[in-house]
Amino acid sequence: MREESTSKLFLDANIDGMLKYLEALNIEATSASKEGISSYKNFELVRYAKKHNMIFVTKNDDAEKFAKMENVICVLLDMAFLAKALKIMIDTDNLSV
Repeated sequence: MREESTSKLFLDANIDGMLKYLEALNIEATSASKEGISSYKNFELVRYAKKHNMIFVTKNDDAEKFAKMENVICVLLDMAFLAKALKIMIDTDNLSV
C-alpha cells in the first residue's frame, strides 16, 4: 500500500514525446528515456515508478496489468481514455477551431 501521496508522472518509453507537453503545462513528469532506462522491460519500468513513488503512464495493456499487480497508480492511454477526455472537452465547451 502506498504511504505517501504522489503526483509526479513517469512516462513509459512508448509515450516519451508527451513529456515536452506536460512540462509546458507545468506538470511534474519524467520519462523512461529521460531517466536513461528506455530499454527496461515493462515490469522493470513499473517497479521504477513504484520505487520513486510516481504515477506510471503508458499505452501498453500489459504494463498497466503489471502496475495493478504491483499496486502502482497507472494511467492507460487507450481509446477509452481518449474518449473520456474528449467528452470532458465537449461538456466544458473547451474545444477550439
